[in-house]
Amino acid sequence: MAVTKKPGDTAIGRRRKEQVLEAAADCFRREGFHRSSMAQISAAASMSSGHIYHYFGSKEGIIEAIVSRERSELGLLLERTRESMQQMDAVSAVVDTTSDIIPHYLDKGNAALKMEILAEMARNPSIASLVERYDQEVFQEFYALLGSDSPEAKSRCEIASALLEGLSVRALRNPHLHDILDYEMVRNVIRYVLTSPK
Repeated sequence: MAVTKKPGDTAIGRRRKEQVLEAAADCFRREGFHRSSMAQISAAASMSSGHIYHYFGSKEGIIEAIVSRERSELGLLLERTRESMQQMDAVSAVVDTTSDIIPHYLDKGNAALKMEILAEMARNPSIASLVERYDQEVFQEFYALLGSDSPEAKSRCEIASALLEGLSVRALRNPHLHDILDYEMVRNVIRYVLTSPK
């Protein structure tokens, strides 16, 4: 019995979906989620609205896919951290990985998109539920890396995450943050948060 592939399961489908996601993310950054129409996304993606609906079903489906893509990227980051733990302790591996992702948090385009998603969470329970679920999954993986899910470990992870995500807010407020931020200082603060005595 032949298996029917879903839209986007083929290599061409995956490329087209990625094309739409990039175009939509660019529109959301510039115009905001609610001011970005499917017509604008269609024009930016050089694809008909019909094709876009075929892959995502709705504009909400697009933002859900953007959130899912971010979750996949974090999954790859966690995998790299686990690989690094073959040569170093867990905290050092997390701190090393942090250095690699600081530019992502400082990128104004990424920061603007993150703010749009957070704002949509406040209005859309479906998006809020998806983001919260992914957030919990990622934190569970970090607890596993650090070998503890105690209240203290959870607090440490929340503080470290707040520091990194706060860089995105600062990047929007201060266009020169990239030039003045001391990456080594960020590394040292993350290490301190994860290892300091209670």
